[in-house]
Amino acid sequence: MENKFNLVEEKWVPIQGGDRISLIDIFQNGKQLNNIGGNPIEKISIFKFLLAVVHSAYTPKDNEDWRNIGIDGMSKKVLEYLDKNKNLFYLYGEKPFLQFPKIAQSKKKNISILEPYKIPTPKTKDDEAINTTVLTEIQKEVKYSDSEKSVLLITNLNFALGGKKVDNSIILTKGYEKTKSAKSGYSLGRSYLHSFILAENILKTIYINWFSQEQIKELKTIENIGTPPWEKMPQSEDDEVAKELKKSYLGMLVPFSRFILIDGDYINYTEGFYPTEKDLTINRKISKGKEQIVKADPNKKPWRELISMLSFVLTSNNSENKTESLQLKYSIERLKKFGSVNEIIIYSGGLNVTNKAGEDFVSGDCDFVESEVKLNLKWLGDIWFNNLKTEMKKLDSYSKILWSCVNDYYLDLKDANHKEIANKSSNVFWQLMEKEFNNILEVCNLEENKYQDEINKINKKIFSIVCDVYDGFCPKDSAKQIESWIKSRPNFKREE
Repeated sequence: MENKFNLVEEKWVPIQGGDRISLIDIFQNGKQLNNIGGNPIEKISIFKFLLAVVHSAYTPKDNEDWRNIGIDGMSKKVLEYLDKNKNLFYLYGEKPFLQFPKIAQSKKKNISILEPYKIPTPKTKDDEAINTTVLTEIQKEVKYSDSEKSVLLITNLNFALGGKKVDNSIILTKGYEKTKSAKSGYSLGRSYLHSFILAENILKTIYINWFSQEQIKELKTIENIGTPPWEKMPQSEDDEVAKELKKSYLGMLVPFSRFILIDGDYINYTEGFYPTEKDLTINRKISKGKEQIVKADPNKKPWRELISMLSFVLTSNNSENKTESLQLKYSIERLKKFGSVNEIIIYSGGLNVTNKAGEDFVSGDCDFVESEVKLNLKWLGDIWFNNLKTEMKKLDSYSKILWSCVNDYYLDLKDANHKEIANKSSNVFWQLMEKEFNNILEVCNLEENKYQDEINKINKKIFSIVCDVYDGFCPKDSAKQIESWIKSRPNFKREE
């Protein structure tokens, strides 16, 4: 089979603004290029893949080595690696990139099954219905370019939906067992929320998140960096290569949740294997030794989880109850000590799915979730963190007051949908608070007297917003409505 579409040279990586770029573009001109584009799960998957490419070229020995090499040194090493190994990056050919020719004889499925949040129109009677609802796209037949197929491939290694869409009759390891229903993709999990640092361009973003051997060793749960899978592909679910990938860092960056083979508009598709340790980009809440993963929640934008994500900035964080976001923790701690960066952006994103009887669906209230929060590294300390924690508790209390007032209003009017309307009012409040959040972040770093003066101004504005949202949801046209409106309206003098 002819080698075609080389990911080193072809423009397939989406960036913000709508353009696509090649791997060569990133490491030659990345300082002038925007950050990764696409939807949240594409951004996360491509981010991890680019880190894998960099680690394949070189992994700094320690943080001093990382600083000394710098962005230009990293780019040079990667370009040399890509030039030497370009023949390993063909999407089609005798060794198709990150694909499994051994599954070619299985039943083919329409490639649109890899993008279940868009509903295609089946082309033949053999094509399966993909899902039940659309997130943002009009129902239509979808044709994919090779660039789009490359993104779909890498995204599904991480974020494949669990269920029976796979053909799990395909087993490449003798004695290996699969159930009819595949597990959710490694990075999808139960709607996991992911976080990492963004810089002002795509190349600096990669550099800031590029771990050293010393950092990876500190993690203790990862056995080694590992071998790039495109250099040595597993041939089955549990051969020696697969076993190594399950325990290695590169195996976490490029997980094989699914074995895929692309053939035009169709694919062969079965369950693969999963790394033994969880993604470093997820946020883990640990309480009394028990771990809980923060979910991507469409009704709770990720910026509201900032306190959990950054709990490591406290100088005394030895509590049994804490949150670990390892990608953020190691990147930020290194920047504070070695980096020359003052401002960073914390990106958080994910996909919320519904799971019924082992089947993942993108339906109902499910949606993509993402947010970006700009921070000054100089803020990150006990005073700023504790002030922010106090203000976030206040915002929660204001939201609860609003919810209770709207709920009481409609209860008084004997409206059966009182809770649903109250929930909507709370969602509107949090949307409006997102615009105020950057001001709160900055004020929390001020000295005590200035902090109190400025935060009081912000709180008065928030009181006004709560009342405005209440008025918007609770009309006072009739005599009865006026009575209920007066009785239930927020009274912050009383609440204070």
